Amino acid sequence: MVATDFPDPTQFDPESPYFDPKATSESPRWYTVEVAFVRDFPEMISLTTLKQMFSPEEFLLVKKGNRLSVMPVGDRVAAEILKMVE
Repeated sequence: MVATDFPDPTQFDPESPYFDPKATSESPRWYTVEVAFVRDFPEMISLTTLKQMFSPEEFLLVKKGNRLSVMPVGDRVAAEILKMVE
């Protein structure tokens, strides 16, 4: 991750599809993170495989009812996933 927890600038831009007229710099409506590409994985890791490796408490992605989305990944889970692709 490059930067975390800063106000999403698109909410202040009237030309942006994500513009929020209620957002102000003093009281932003949402925050964002900035990420950087690190590497490609040689193949996809299936949700079934991830469910076998991690509990819902460890990795929210495998919790029943969660939709696939952007969500935090703990350091230990990230390290285990990266080990799989090395």
